[in-house]
Amino acid sequence: MEKIYFYPKLASSYKDLKLSVEHGKGMIIFDVGANKGQSVRFFKRLYPQSQVYGFEPAFNTFKALKELIEKKKYTGISIFPIGLGDTPRESIFHESDLSETSTFATPNLESKYLKKKNRILFQKNSNAYKRNQMKITTLDEFVDENTIDFIDILKIDVEGFEFEVIQGSKNLLEHSKVGILQIESQDNDMFCNNFPEIDSFLRNYNYSLIKEFKHPFGDFREVLYKRCEKGA
Repeated sequence: MEKIYFYPKLASSYKDLKLSVEHGKGMIIFDVGANKGQSVRFFKRLYPQSQVYGFEPAFNTFKALKELIEKKKYTGISIFPIGLGDTPRESIFHESDLSETSTFATPNLESKYLKKKNRILFQKNSNAYKRNQMKITTLDEFVDENTIDFIDILKIDVEGFEFEVIQGSKNLLEHSKVGILQIESQDNDMFCNNFPEIDSFLRNYNYSLIKEFKHPFGDFREVLYKRCEKGA
C-alpha cells in the first residue's frame, strides 16, 4: 500500500521542488531511521547519482539494510549502526518485532495504538519492546567529523524521537546547511505529539512547511520543510 499511495505522492512532491541537481549528481541525502532500506530505494530511484548516508541502530534491521544494498548493488551509500539525537550519549533503545516502530523515545505502554498493534502481532503489551543500551551521536557532530558541508535532503523517521534529532542539528540549521527536511509526524497516543515544537523550532531557523500528507494507514503524516532564502 505504501508503494501505491505513499511513495508516488512523495516522489511528486520532490519533483515539484525541482531541485537543481541533475539526477542527484553531487547531492547529499541523510536517511535517519533507515530501517530496512525503504527510503534508500526511493531516493536512489529518484536521484540515482546521490550520496546517501543511512542511520539504523537496531542490529538485525541494520543487517537487513546492508543486505538490501548489496543485493541491489547500490553505489554511493554509507550506512552506520548508530542513533542520532540531541546530545551524544548512551541511551535505551526500545526495539520492537515490528522494526518500523522501534525507537529511542519512551512509548506509552497503555496506549490504544500499541494495544491495536500488539493484537496484530499476537503479543502482550509487556512484551512489546526489548530494551537495549545503544550509542547516540548528533547530526552536528557527525557532519563535523565527516567534513560534510551541506545536506540537500534530511529525512527523519524515528518514531517519536524526531524533535531530539532536529535539536542535535542546531549548527546545521543555524548556518542554513540543510536544504529540505522530510519528517514523519506521529498523531497517535503512543508518543507525545511534539510537532508544534518541531514546527516552531524550524521556523526560528528560517525553514517553512511546504507540503504535508497523511499516510494511507496509521495515525501519522509526512511533512516537508524547505530552507527559505533571505528576503523570501
